[in-house]
Amino acid sequence: MLGAEADPKDVTLPPPRERQWLIEQTALLLQQIGWRSYALAPLLEPTPAFFPDKWAGGEASVVRLLRRLLRYAGHEDVVVEVVIHDEDPARRGEVLAKPPTMRGHDPIAWYVPSPGARPGRALRFAVEAIGLREPENLVPSLARAVAQAHRGLAGLDTPEGIPGARLVDLTGFALGFGLLTTDASQRFYA
Repeated sequence: MLGAEADPKDVTLPPPRERQWLIEQTALLLQQIGWRSYALAPLLEPTPAFFPDKWAGGEASVVRLLRRLLRYAGHEDVVVEVVIHDEDPARRGEVLAKPPTMRGHDPIAWYVPSPGARPGRALRFAVEAIGLREPENLVPSLARAVAQAHRGLAGLDTPEGIPGARLVDLTGFALGFGLLTTDASQRFYA
């Protein structure tokens, strides 16, 4: 952790080029969405103080969680649709917009963009059934999905592949989701 007593050789920062990209992209993001959420939004923690709803492990729990995350992102009045994808391939149904596997881990939740995403239209999300048994992994996945939905609602372009994924991650930080998503990435990718 950075602090007054940290030995500079023990502090790991991204390479200069990566730091420059982060600074530039953060500035662009804040120009587009404003500084208020970045500066004033709570830094969400995976605690009952921020997520007091009882987890029952079904579609209703996922919808409650998504609505809470969307409220934190400044989207109070959106309609949420959720598709739970069964583990049994025979009952799975069509899987839309699922991101590719990252570093050997299959996404358990994602945003399903629809053309012309805007306030007043339903936001669609998908969840793998296994995610219902792992709320500690589902919350960060849904936080990231909400960050992607926020980009669509704000009219921000999200390119395909790694460049778009990085912008979604940066948007998640701007919305106050950084502790949720970083902790999950440390569990999976460290």
